[in-house]
Amino acid sequence: MSFRQPPMQKQQLIVQPPPTELEPKRIACRPLQDDDRRDPKMGATDGKQTGKKPAKQMLGGVTVWLGPPVESVEPSWMDQEYAEASDDSFSRMSIGSKIHHYPLENGRTYHAYRDGQYWAPNDRPAQELEGISHHAFLRTLNDRILLAPIHNPRRALDIGCGTGTWALDFAEAYPSTEIKGIDLSPIQPKNKPPNLSFEIDDCCSDWVYEKESFDYIHIRQMYGSVADWPKLYKECYDHLAPGGYIEQAELNPVPKSDDGSIRPGDPFDVCGKLAISAGNAFGKSLTIEETMEDDIRKAGFTDVVRRKFKWPIGAWSNDQRLKELGRWIHIIWIRGLEGWTLRFFTKHMGVRYLWPKDVPGRERLGIPKLTGTVDL
Repeated sequence: MSFRQPPMQKQQLIVQPPPTELEPKRIACRPLQDDDRRDPKMGATDGKQTGKKPAKQMLGGVTVWLGPPVESVEPSWMDQEYAEASDDSFSRMSIGSKIHHYPLENGRTYHAYRDGQYWAPNDRPAQELEGISHHAFLRTLNDRILLAPIHNPRRALDIGCGTGTWALDFAEAYPSTEIKGIDLSPIQPKNKPPNLSFEIDDCCSDWVYEKESFDYIHIRQMYGSVADWPKLYKECYDHLAPGGYIEQAELNPVPKSDDGSIRPGDPFDVCGKLAISAGNAFGKSLTIEETMEDDIRKAGFTDVVRRKFKWPIGAWSNDQRLKELGRWIHIIWIRGLEGWTLRFFTKHMGVRYLWPKDVPGRERLGIPKLTGTVDL
C-alpha cells in the first residue's frame, strides 16, 4: 500500500524483508574486519523502490559484534545508584556505572537497567544470535540495511539497538549522518565510527530529545518490548523532522504452515500460543506485527507502505533462495528458543525449567520436512 504524501509531512515505511539468495555455508562469529566490507554506495535496488539506497554489501560468513563478557551475579542484586534510576524522570545512565552487573536467571543473564522490562537475555549466546539474525535480515534485503528512500539524513535513531550491529552498518553507509543507538543493555562495541554513539535509555519513557530532530528512526524486533505502542509512535512522530521516515521490521512469534505440517498440539503450535499468552501476561504484546500499520497511521504518519513476507524454518523449500534462508532461520530457532521462552514462561506462565532435556517434541525442530514459516 502506498499513498502519495503532501509536501513536508512526515512519512513512514514498514520494512518486511523479501526472501533473496543466501551465499554463506557456515557461521563465522568474529569482529567485523575491513575486508568484510564493500562500497556502501553499491547496494542493490528493489523493483518497488525508487532512487539509490546506500547499503553495506556483505561477504560470506556472519559478522557478529560481541559486547563485554557478562558477569554472573545474584538475581536480586541492585545497588542504590541503579535503584534510583528506575524512576521515569531518569531515562539515561552512564555506561560506566554498575549496569554491567546483570541479573542471573536459570543460567542466563538479563539487562540490569530497568530490570524486568525486557524478556530476552543479553549474554554472549544472545549476542551471537542477534548477529545471525542481523545477517538473515541483510540477506533477505539483498544486503541492504534499509528500504526507506532517505537522502543525506542529518540525524538518525536506532531504537532497541542491541549489540549495535545494524547501527554500525548504518554509520558506515552514511558517514555524514549522526546516528544514535539506544538500548537497555550496554553490550555495544567500544570501537565504532565517529558519527555513531550509544546510550543506555528506555524508549518507553518520555523522550528528552529535541522535537523534529531526527530524519530517520529505525525499529526492529521490538515485539514484546513496548506496553504502549501508540505512545511510542507518537514520540517518533513528534521527534521526526518533516519528511522523515520511521522504518520497522517485526516477526510474528507463532509459526504457521501452508500444508498443515504444524498440527494443533505440536511443539511449534504450543510454543507460539504460549508466547502470546505470556506476552499478554507480561503486558507487552508479541503480535505487534499484526497491528503496527494501523497504529502508525493513527499516530499521523502518511505514505505508509507495508511489505509482508515469510521466513521458512528449515531447508525444505524447493526454491534455492528460500532453502538457504531456511537453514539460517532454523539455526536461529534452535539457538534462540531457550532465550525467547525462559523468562516469559517461568515468570509469567508458571512453567518449570526443563530445557534442554525432557521437552516433548524438541527433536522435531531438526526435521527438515517440518514446513513451518514465520510471518514478517
